[in-house]
Amino acid sequence: MPAAVRTYGIDATYNWSKVALKLTMEHPSETLLYMYNSNLTATNQMSSARWNALGSAESKGWPSSSYATFGVSVYGVEDGPKNGNYAPSFHIINHVVYHTSLDTPELVPGRSMSRSIRAFASIIDHVNRDDDVSASRPEFPAQR
Repeated sequence: MPAAVRTYGIDATYNWSKVALKLTMEHPSETLLYMYNSNLTATNQMSSARWNALGSAESKGWPSSSYATFGVSVYGVEDGPKNGNYAPSFHIINHVVYHTSLDTPELVPGRSMSRSIRAFASIIDHVNRDDDVSASRPEFPAQR
């Protein structure tokens, strides 16, 4: 496939109109770290995550509500979409130590991971309860 057709690693020619929800669950939990004197110290809390939601006005509110309900800390500003903007979607991504030597299981707290998983499940439940996701679907690719 020509590079001009592929965007963000996603096939732009795919029939995205049939997709009810696209999610990116990359690095959904990470321990909050602080500088303590000349070292890093981990805390007992999860760090805040970058986030994004694309879709109808109603569906864009589902992630924010679910994150708040399940205690997932997110930035106060919205990030751009991950892996294309071809369908209703959401993501969170913790990015302070990801893809570094500090990206270890010890710095991915299970309690925080379960918060993220519960929030994801809640968002998926909202989509599944929506009688006609395509009726309230904005045009894609979405414009920011």
